Amino acid sequence: SPYPPPTRGQTLVALTDTTMLLYGGIYEEEDLMHGTLLQLSLNGNHTGAASKVGFTGDAPKPRFGHTLTPVHSDTGSPQFILFGGFTDFDSDDCFLLHNHDSGFRWERLAIDVPSPPGRCFHSAAELDGNLLIFGGFNERLSPEFLCDTWVYSVANRMWRQIHSPHMPSPRQAASLQQLPPIFGKAVALYGGYDRCGKKNDLHLFDLATFQWRPEPAHGPKLKGHTSCVWGNTLLLVGGEDGPQEWPMSGAPQYHRQLLALRFVDFGALCSSLKGLVATHMLRSGVPYS
Repeated sequence: SPYPPPTRGQTLVALTDTTMLLYGGIYEEEDLMHGTLLQLSLNGNHTGAASKVGFTGDAPKPRFGHTLTPVHSDTGSPQFILFGGFTDFDSDDCFLLHNHDSGFRWERLAIDVPSPPGRCFHSAAELDGNLLIFGGFNERLSPEFLCDTWVYSVANRMWRQIHSPHMPSPRQAASLQQLPPIFGKAVALYGGYDRCGKKNDLHLFDLATFQWRPEPAHGPKLKGHTSCVWGNTLLLVGGEDGPQEWPMSGAPQYHRQLLALRFVDFGALCSSLKGLVATHMLRSGVPYS
């Protein structure tokens, strides 16, 4: 089929300038979880097609609510870490997807303790070739919404839990994105969802100190959105907005505008993170359809 299946909870990562990888997700009309790799090829006229990709190795079980994060490779070949997600339960397994000239190969990573408990709809980002994860949801735990922070070393194949006095509150479905080096080495966490509803707070994880710091921000309450960095701006797109609370009821309100969270460097006026301060949220004014 030229189109990917109608799923949610899947992951999409860039492979080249014109191709992307789509993995996992659940097709809820049939309660069917996907475990295939799809390659999306984009053409110059903004059209594209999806094709199934073959692979070797120890493949993960079909799942949704996982993360698939690009991480630096010493060989220069693209590689990605898959962590967690929901299979028959909230999973704690971890896989490395290699992309060589001979094709894709899954490698199950041996996990020693300590290691993070299983979860789905957590947040993840790369840290200089390592993996940072935060939060998520596990219905078997109490509380089921999580607020722990872990870093996985690809080189050492070990997890390390990070403790901080200013940890973000427990949540799932928040965006986590590394910021441009010009603002200091930091990762931005925005929004998410817990029993009190959706969130619109911003937290920065300082890569020099490995500590969290809350930052002022004013924007919509979002969960399930995605983000990327463009210049000095953190772009947010999609997700569900509104004050919907737990347990979920009624039809969700999907956000249909591109948002820009801009950062300003105040230099010596602030000693922390080179004065990284969120000033305001901007609506693009151009809804997409």
